[in-house]
Amino acid sequence: MHLYHWILLLLFPAISLWAAAHALLYKRDPRSSWGWIAVIMLSPFLGPLIYFFFGINRVKSRGQKLLEKMPFSLSEGCSLREKGSCDMEKAQIPMDMPEALVPQAWLAYALSGRPLSKGNRITPLHNGEQAYPAMLEAIDNAQKTVHLGVYIFDPDEVGMRFIDALTRAHDRGCDVRVVIDGVGGFKPFGKSAYSLLKERGVNCRRFLRPSLIPPSVNINLRCHHKNLIVDKKVGFTGGMNISARHLYESDHPDRQKDMLFRLEGPVISQLDEIFLWLWGFVTGKEVDPPIQLPQGEGATYCRMLADGPNEDLDKLHAVLVSAVHSARRQITIVSPYFLPPRDLLMALKIADTRGVDVRVIIPEKNNQWWLHRAMRNMLWELLEYGVEVYMQKPPFAHTKLFMVDGAYACVGSANIDARSLRLNFELNLEVYDAGFTQEIEAYANSLIAEAHRVTLEEVENRPLRRRLVDALCWLLSPYL
Repeated sequence: MHLYHWILLLLFPAISLWAAAHALLYKRDPRSSWGWIAVIMLSPFLGPLIYFFFGINRVKSRGQKLLEKMPFSLSEGCSLREKGSCDMEKAQIPMDMPEALVPQAWLAYALSGRPLSKGNRITPLHNGEQAYPAMLEAIDNAQKTVHLGVYIFDPDEVGMRFIDALTRAHDRGCDVRVVIDGVGGFKPFGKSAYSLLKERGVNCRRFLRPSLIPPSVNINLRCHHKNLIVDKKVGFTGGMNISARHLYESDHPDRQKDMLFRLEGPVISQLDEIFLWLWGFVTGKEVDPPIQLPQGEGATYCRMLADGPNEDLDKLHAVLVSAVHSARRQITIVSPYFLPPRDLLMALKIADTRGVDVRVIIPEKNNQWWLHRAMRNMLWELLEYGVEVYMQKPPFAHTKLFMVDGAYACVGSANIDARSLRLNFELNLEVYDAGFTQEIEAYANSLIAEAHRVTLEEVENRPLRRRLVDALCWLLSPYL
């Protein structure tokens, strides 16, 4: 035998043993660990290669490397390991909070490091018809600062109105800062909103701009934030991008339904803190966190939750699971992409079994057909437990709402799927207020009144060809 034959005979077993040891040490589920070890050992040539590309979780390690470039930590409060030393006063949990929600408020504080902010006002804004005029008015009235973070910023008729307003604020001497996601804001043809803003002198940055040379290894880690903070007095957050497609009453071929939320009060400090954290990353410069605003006149308790593939990984996921376990009467979820992780799916089934009315509202037609097919593949798991599933009629609904017992809500940029809960940097708002929760719950009820209720028989009687395609899309959903 030649020398290289001996090298290969020694090298491949060594690589297989390394890959098997890696799967044994780092896979949290024993079934997953056994499965990968079997693939590696039964195919000593191809198995380690497959494991290297598909089995190793690079999301958290890449996210942690990104975190090293961040200007300050987003979780400087009470950590899970230190929760015993935290007190109710530091967490700012009100004494009159419903007893079932106290553990939820405590957990979210321990995970995020942010106390509940009291004295806020939150106004739901439906579609671009309500949201865009309010945002543009705030920008036009800005005296000092305008901070805007967005995933998609289309340079269409709506985007140009924002570009003009941001330019006017810049020309008045305001400190205007804009962050656009590198993938969401990418335009293969014509000028992007980023290019147009830069041409006008507006201080604009892209989050992880994709590139071929050198290749973008972090292209899957997207910034899905949608936020606007003006003069630290008014803020906006939610799931709505800047695009004409969010004008529901228009004739846009891809028009969508969505919601945004106008904020007033001290929670704006938390919203601006997260934006400045992001700004420090895209500029590579240190940025001081904002000064905490005094208590406002509103009655709403709320908190910003930043989630992402770094030290914040799985925090929003944990908050949602906890909220499901806290439910006593009703859970209502509105989501365009609903592919919950196994433990959240099980929590919803258990909640329904113990008498909680669980309702899930998804679109009848989706802008991403493969995710729609994947969702259909897993609906039977909910339906067989009695969970109510409703499909909204077109146009596509991009709205993201999570409500519990008419007293708690979690709204923002995150979907209930692997991309939002594992890959993206997301931004959500927790709200502990019966008035606000019941207002958006009434909106969800109006959607249900016009929606199609999905039955278990309907899902089980799909043709075999459709079931196979749905299952394949579901299998690939973590990578889509």
